[in-house]
Amino acid sequence: MMSEVVCIKTHSQGIVKEGEIYPLLDTRADCSCGATMYDIGATNNAMYQTCWCGKESIRKSKTWWLDSRLFAIPNLEEIYGELHLEEAQNGTH
Repeated sequence: MMSEVVCIKTHSQGIVKEGEIYPLLDTRADCSCGATMYDIGATNNAMYQTCWCGKESIRKSKTWWLDSRLFAIPNLEEIYGELHLEEAQNGTH
């Protein structure tokens, strides 16, 4: 099962929109401020990446790393319940 996140605040440039669900492909925290960034599959050709703290760094790839504060992880109880229901429907429970 792929991890997913729900956008809780639309990005200033509209890259992600509130209420939409996105795949969580990777996470990183490489800024000195300790911010956690998410890779949800968006790309950007810009030369620099800017952290929410304002620090810029040179991009190492086209991945558009987004501030984790724009997202929430769906309710784990709901995810477990869906898996349990799926197992029951498939007869694997």
